[in-house]
Parts: sequence; C-alpha cells; structure tokens
Amino acid sequence: MITPEMRMHMRRLVLAEKLPIETVARRFGVHHSTVRRTLANDTQTEQPASKSIIDPFKPYIVERLTTLPELTATRLLFELRDRGFVGSIAVLRRYVTKVRLPRSRKVYLRIETDPGEQAQVDWGHFGHMRVGGAQRPVSAFSMVLSWSRALYVDFCFDQQMETFCRMHRRALEFFGGIPRRIVYDYVPWHIIVVLCPIWLCSPPLPRPG
Repeated sequence: MITPEMRMHMRRLVLAEKLPIETVARRFGVHHSTVRRTLANDTQTEQPASKSIIDPFKPYIVERLTTLPELTATRLLFELRDRGFVGSIAVLRRYVTKVRLPRSRKVYLRIETDPGEQAQVDWGHFGHMRVGGAQRPVSAFSMVLSWSRALYVDFCFDQQMETFCRMHRRALEFFGGIPRRIVYDYVPWHIIVVLCPIWLCSPPLPRPG
C-alpha cells in the first residue's frame, strides 16, 4: 500500500529531484509502474524546485547510497570532486539526509550477573616502548567485574604464561576476592586449560588428561 507520505516522497524525488522513476522504484521496493501510477493519480501540485549546484549529481548520489547505505557524506564528497562538484560538504549533507534510507538499529543482548558471579579478562596492545636500545611491545592486562564494572588494568612487556598468572594474582588481590567464574576474550585455549581449575572458567572445560 502506498501511503500519503510515500506518495509525497516519490513526487519529490521524481519531479523535484529529477531522479529516474526506476531508481525511485528501487528505493521504495516497488515496481516502476507503481511509481508512474502514483504520480498520474496524484492531483497535488508542487512549485518547481529552484536549481541547485547539486542537481546534476543527485542520480549518482542516490545510486551510491542505494548500493552502499553506510557510505558517508565525506566519502561521497571525495567522489563528487572527481566528477566536478564544487559545492560544500554542508550542501551535500543536507541532500544525503533527505534521500538516505533510515538505518536499521542494531540489537544487543544485555546480560545481567550477580555480585561476585563473573569477571572478564582481556589483553590490549599499546604500541611499543624503547627499553635500552630495543623497542618492546607494550600490552595491557584488564580484568573487569561484570556486576559492578570495577576495573583493574596493568601493563607489561609480554603475554607469557608467567606474566598472565602474575596479572591475575595482582587483579584478584586488588579486588579482594575471587569471582565464581572468569570469561576470557582472545586468550589462547591452552593457556585457559592450564591456568584455571574447572570451577573458575566459563564455559566449563575438561580437566587436562
């Protein structure tokens, strides 16, 4: 069903923005004959739009946004410069806002935990530091309590097992206790098996044979 709002947008894109009917039909997911019939049956009148510096580039902009919905106005501006567009980014952004389809919202799963139930561990990379005459990689060990979001961060020059265990000890001493389980991001599987007794890891792991 073509709503009054869709009819208004179709008329604007075809009559004011001078886009091909086929392009408008693809944007609304309908057959091009539906757009033609909507325009023919609509008796509303509109004032002709004044010429704009962006008019010659509108079909290209709509085509690019249809193909790449996440394309930014800044990136489009670089492409249009190569095609002779001399307008400002503000002019381009106003038009992109008019014709860009609404972006779908991402869905996230919120996980609730009890106090002391879970901690999360991860490594981060922070470039290199000169030590003596050598450049050494700098890593950050982080442990965050899932319920309170309390955070412990420590820095080191390697991610070896000895360092990994030492960082755990410091973090747990800092928090003053041990969570029921620890969840690891991007930590090698064999390290988790060696490091954790079965009650400390999530998901449960088989004991080494």
